[in-house]
Amino acid sequence: MLFFNPRKFVVILTAAATLATVLRAAEDAIGRWGLGGAIGMGDFLRSSDLREATKPGPYAAGWLRYGMTEQGELLLALDSVQGKGTGDNSQARLRPVTINWLQSFGEGAWTPFLTAGVGPVWTRGTGTEERDRMMFSFRAGAGLEHPLGESLRIGAGLTYNHAFADGRYAPASSALSANVSANWFFRCGNVRPAPKAAPKAAAPPPEADADGDGVPDSRDTCPGTDSGVPVDALGCPKDTDLDGVLDSKDKCPDTPAGTLVDETGCVAKEVSVTLDIKFGLGKADVNPEFDPQIQRVADFMKRFPHTTVLIEGHSDNLGSPQGNRALSQKRAEAVRNHLVWKFGVDGSRVTAKGFGPDRPIADNKSEEGRAANRRVVAVVSDAKK
Repeated sequence: MLFFNPRKFVVILTAAATLATVLRAAEDAIGRWGLGGAIGMGDFLRSSDLREATKPGPYAAGWLRYGMTEQGELLLALDSVQGKGTGDNSQARLRPVTINWLQSFGEGAWTPFLTAGVGPVWTRGTGTEERDRMMFSFRAGAGLEHPLGESLRIGAGLTYNHAFADGRYAPASSALSANVSANWFFRCGNVRPAPKAAPKAAAPPPEADADGDGVPDSRDTCPGTDSGVPVDALGCPKDTDLDGVLDSKDKCPDTPAGTLVDETGCVAKEVSVTLDIKFGLGKADVNPEFDPQIQRVADFMKRFPHTTVLIEGHSDNLGSPQGNRALSQKRAEAVRNHLVWKFGVDGSRVTAKGFGPDRPIADNKSEEGRAANRRVVAVVSDAKK
């Protein structure tokens, strides 16, 4: 005799296995109390005489749970398995009281569990007498539980109860029950404190940024940048269009690459740069201390490869005009030679011309005026056609 319909049993197990695949975070069980119970149907498996004499009957259980570990609980359970007698036979029943360990596994919407325990059992109709007898029993179970909110869980499972023989009046007997259950959980004031969050590491002090450009001094390759000037990742002023004029001063920020621009960053046909080069009296030798100024003109021409430059030599009016023109020519040629031979500018792009005193920019009557007139000017022109 089968203790329940096998088709229904297969359907229940298949549905439970499918739902167990849906994941959900499991609640920590430590310190948690629970009251629960189950109802279902059970059938005796042994002894064979008992199984033949009974048919499946009601199963009921009640229990008290207490969490010992995150997913392990003590379970004090009272079960009642009853087999309906056939013919003139009376009913048979097992009523064990057991202490069990219940272990949950994983984290899921339907969390699987196993349970096992031992304790006394009161039996009736399982042996030669029709009166209650106390024996020793073993209890095991397996199933699935599903949370409904924070305090309630429902479940489905199988429970196996085994009563050991008393050696005289009753043989060993066992029953298997299929059941559904409900559990209500509470804390009784012993709420487990939430783990304290690890203290946040103190934020390191901000790195020094002397010029306030947002780039720490340890990475700033252009310290001392003026306040408010846009800088790149290395702390240097930006020149987005690479025309040689910083963004903070560039009035034409989208100049096409290679286009000659003036000091405002806008397109120009001609740009004049006065070089503050001092020559000895009556001499045309260029002192090395003025190389940085000539280097600046060379870099400018390399940045704008479609340009040419005229090196103009000028003088004051002391002495003869012819002598001053010849001296200014020599000085202009000396600067030209530096550009070509020392700084690598193509000679075809550089010419030199001495104007002597013909183009003064200040009054030659004062020493200051004459000093201003003794000058070298680089006039860079756009040679694009």
